[in-house]
Amino acid sequence: MRSDPTVEVRAHRHARNGRVLVDVPAAVFQPFTLTVVTGGSGVGKSTFLRLVGGVERPEPRVVLADGVDLGTLSDRRLRRFRRDRVGFVSQDAGLVPSWSVRENLALAERAMPNRPIGRPCSPPEACASLGVDGLAETPVHALSGGERQRVALARVLVRRPELVLLDEPTAALDAVTTAAVIETIRVLRSEGATVIVATHDGDVVRAADRTLSLDGPARGLHFPQER
Repeated sequence: MRSDPTVEVRAHRHARNGRVLVDVPAAVFQPFTLTVVTGGSGVGKSTFLRLVGGVERPEPRVVLADGVDLGTLSDRRLRRFRRDRVGFVSQDAGLVPSWSVRENLALAERAMPNRPIGRPCSPPEACASLGVDGLAETPVHALSGGERQRVALARVLVRRPELVLLDEPTAALDAVTTAAVIETIRVLRSEGATVIVATHDGDVVRAADRTLSLDGPARGLHFPQER
C-alpha cells in the first residue's frame, strides 16, 4: 500500500482578474480515501476540483502532486499529468457530444494512464455496471444529463486513474442509480484511487471518509466522528 500523499493543497486564495474564486483550506489527499468537498453554491467547489486536477493552472507552491508543483509545470507536462493520472468528471460530463457512447469510451481506452490503480474495465463492462449498457450507439447529445454523467463515470472505470475528481456526479440521478454510482466510487477507492467529490448529496457525504468544507468558520477537514 502506498503511504505517500497523492496531493497536497496549501491554504491560499485562488483569484482570477482580481476576483477571488475560491478560498482554499490546507489539505492532504491520500490513496484509498474518499473526500467529499462541501459548501454553498458559488463557494468554489468546481474550481477547487479543477485546481487539484491541473485542469485550471494553480499558482506556484500551492498544489503539489507527490511533491511535484503543478503551478510550475509547462503546459505540456501539465497535460501529461492530467492524461496519466487524473480522471475528471465535470458537471457537463466532458464527453464529445457528436460521438456515440462507444466512441467516447474507445477514446478513453486509448488514453490509458501510465499507472492504472486496478484492472481497467472494458467499455461494455463499465457501461453494464452503471446501467447504460443499452446506449452504446447513442450519440452523447441525445442522452439525458444523468446518462451523460454515468457514461463519464464509465470512462473513469475504463481508465482506472490514480486521482478521481467528480463534480456533482449524482445531481441528476434517482435513488437507485445514485446507489450504483456510490458503489462505483467505493470500488475505485478500494483499489487505491484518491477520490475527491464535490457534492450536496447527503448519501455521498455519508459514504465519505472525511469532508472538506469550503464554507466560512467550518472551513477545513472534518472526519465522521466530528460531524
